[in-house]
Amino acid sequence: MMQEEILASTNEETLLDDSLIDDGAAQISSDIVTKGYEELINYATDRKKPSARMQEENGMRLGPEGYENIAILGSAPSSILLAPFDDPTWSIWGTSPSCWAQLQGRRTDVWFEVHNYRPYPPGQSTAPGTKPWFSPEFNQWLREHKGTVFMTEGHPDIPGCVQYPFKEMIAKHGEYHFGSSVPEMLALAIEQMPKSIGLFGVDMAAGEEWAYQRPACQHFIGVAHALGIEIVLPPESDLMRPNLVYGLGEHTPMYIKLDSRINELVGQQAQILQTRQQMVIEEAAVNAALDAFRYIQSTWSGHNSADYN
Repeated sequence: MMQEEILASTNEETLLDDSLIDDGAAQISSDIVTKGYEELINYATDRKKPSARMQEENGMRLGPEGYENIAILGSAPSSILLAPFDDPTWSIWGTSPSCWAQLQGRRTDVWFEVHNYRPYPPGQSTAPGTKPWFSPEFNQWLREHKGTVFMTEGHPDIPGCVQYPFKEMIAKHGEYHFGSSVPEMLALAIEQMPKSIGLFGVDMAAGEEWAYQRPACQHFIGVAHALGIEIVLPPESDLMRPNLVYGLGEHTPMYIKLDSRINELVGQQAQILQTRQQMVIEEAAVNAALDAFRYIQSTWSGHNSADYN
């Protein structure tokens, strides 16, 4: 049984039933747990164990003392600044230069930078309109960050650098859900068994890049929910909006209305494309005529050479 089927067969009342909760640790009944998630369920027997173990073994700081919740930041402007920066019960986890650029000095306790670390030399120019991922300013901030910085390798020039536990996380969750930083953050957040995991600035609303990243986030959100971890999503985010139910979704009034409008716009687009192609042909003809007349003007407009004999 796949995790999606597990979640589908488990309603919210079952997850929140007092008989399944012991001292704040979620216990999931064995009839909805597959072998691949047995170890995850064991985490729920002691909320303090994973966080304490990781901090003791690696000497790293994962949040304010006594934190109970984890906020994961993306880079969508619509909701990133709604994160609870001033609440010490929340640990703030961020990633990417685009996220950093919007924070403007706001608190972050943990940072994730798993891209190949290539600091850009100060003063070296880039292509017009572009900026390097590891700009001098961002790289300086990473070096000065007071909390843990998860990276793929150790980097002595970044004091807070800790290698992300890829081997451990993939062993627990498989290789199919780690296509971007946010799922990796979610997997590690689940390891800590917080009361809540919030996602701010994580919309993944459109575009080919999000097409494969969005399901991985939804997968880990499902895992966290099954373990009794509260998921906090601002209304500005559409991360958990489900795809159409194949075969059924096409019959809804909204789908039919939008499909009609889309077909109308596709028709207009085709007309515009046809007009543009005709304009290109006409422009080429005009350019050719201009070249010809300019040549004639410069070559044949002067006095006849016989006039100078």
